[in-house]
Amino acid sequence: MQKWQHCRLQGNRIDYLGAAGVFENKRDAHLSARAAFSRLENDGWQLVSVQPDPQKDGEWIYFFKRLISDESSPPPPPPPAPDQPV
Repeated sequence: MQKWQHCRLQGNRIDYLGAAGVFENKRDAHLSARAAFSRLENDGWQLVSVQPDPQKDGEWIYFFKRLISDESSPPPPPPPAPDQPV
């Protein structure tokens, strides 16, 4: 089963949404809104939803998801070489 991480970008603040609640990564605090959006995309986050910010007129809240790699399952075996019988 696939598992996902979720976060939200509101202005230049990235909030990570987890089972234990919402938390903010302080290292992201210096980013502009554009830089925060780019960092999320570069780190493999996929934009899934956008909604207007009810507290700031003209601002948007962006929601992202990222697949969690399953470290517990072994990688699939490599395909056989072309000259080897299957």
